[in-house]
Amino acid sequence: MKTNLLLISLLILGVFPVTVIGQPLFFSVDSIDLMMADGQAVAIGTLGEIDASQKRDDYGLNGVEFVITEMLKGKPCKRLTVRLNIMVEELQRMKAAGSRFLIVDRNCPIDDRAINLSDTGKIEVLTADFTVLRSAKEVIAAAREAIRRTPMVGNSPSFRLSVPYEIAATTKWKGCHGLSIHVPIDRRLEVRAYKMIESDMLLDRSDAIKALAHFKSPRAIAAIRTQLTDPAYAYHTHAIHNDGVEIRVYLTRREAYQLLKRWGVEVEKPVIKESVRVKE
Repeated sequence: MKTNLLLISLLILGVFPVTVIGQPLFFSVDSIDLMMADGQAVAIGTLGEIDASQKRDDYGLNGVEFVITEMLKGKPCKRLTVRLNIMVEELQRMKAAGSRFLIVDRNCPIDDRAINLSDTGKIEVLTADFTVLRSAKEVIAAAREAIRRTPMVGNSPSFRLSVPYEIAATTKWKGCHGLSIHVPIDRRLEVRAYKMIESDMLLDRSDAIKALAHFKSPRAIAAIRTQLTDPAYAYHTHAIHNDGVEIRVYLTRREAYQLLKRWGVEVEKPVIKESVRVKE
């Protein structure tokens, strides 16, 4: 089993987003589960007063005021201001239309969110299990469930998962060569990791090893050991460019070995890189 080293390495190393001629190669988004866990205040509301003379801050964000109609998380309040990257003209248009929003005030201003619940036909929010939410009803229901499940406030530990191509292809991110999603590090991630480590996809197995690093246990050690003999490899050097000798790198073997050693598990080092002469 073989694949392209550059593409796989960029994804495994987490190099994102990467842009070529204006088109992102790799892009990353937050799941609604993580947004709700991180939010110190989550509410439903409409746009308040818009200050057209306001200058953007160092991050290029505006302070946007919302009139709250329902608090989902945090101390009750009538108005809430978050930092967003939205042009004043667009804010004025949405206010005139009476748009409703799901507002998320997170500990870090650059991570604040406001999802336009009135943007019919354009809503696309991902859950931690890769479900694409496309309606206000679905988004609000998912937000309530995520808050119920993870009531913590701010700085929730997260993990990056690769979104399956067949799912990404149905969204506005379909032009990206690789879409990833940040999810909470919780029991659901652990369950998913045990399924992914048996996947036929190299990226799934790589993600599984990284995820299980957060859940050390005899079961996790046993699962990761199975990757020490993973036959999948990526090209380091093609034979045509190296006098008929191709250099292969076994990426998941390397990740599995490094994690087991970090955990203090006695394990023999597998073949991680090898040169193979290719017959013409």
